[in-house]
Amino acid sequence: MTAKRSLWDVLTRRKSHDGTATDLYGLLVAQARTPAFYAVHGVPDTPEGRLEMIVLHVVLLLRRLAKEGDAGSALSQTISETFVTDMDDCMREMGVSDISVARKVKKAAAALFDRIRDYGGALDKQDHEGLSALIASHVLETTEPTAGARRIAAYVVTSQERLSRATLAEIKLGAISFPNITD
Repeated sequence: MTAKRSLWDVLTRRKSHDGTATDLYGLLVAQARTPAFYAVHGVPDTPEGRLEMIVLHVVLLLRRLAKEGDAGSALSQTISETFVTDMDDCMREMGVSDISVARKVKKAAAALFDRIRDYGGALDKQDHEGLSALIASHVLETTEPTAGARRIAAYVVTSQERLSRATLAEIKLGAISFPNITD
């Protein structure tokens, strides 16, 4: 009976987070599509560049939710699943063959977890230059940090600070804000 209850808890918990996760993920995608990232700061306006910007924003939220114990973990898991589902849908919309979709989605999911480790390490150490180098490499596809990479790194640091001040209830309502990146 305990196994049935825990399975029921898992199923109902996921269902209760689905709408919230979808809404939050939509908010992150909209923020990742801010034109200034591409037009001003040098993010390539390609599927890869857009993916990296989505991943960057998902990483920020997942790191914040990690501080919320079980409630944050459950929501974080559902957001990660929403990301994977979105990647699958996007690949299919782009006409990627069914044979290749699973491999490409697996690669996108691996990129998410790699960025959690990479960006998280730099943020935890408050290594702004290291963060700039990671953004240059992953997002801007350059070998050296540019002014755009440094500006995006500053944006990431400020975003993390803003998210850290938001309560879990505010996050679930989508009442989170990101700094202005237009300049």
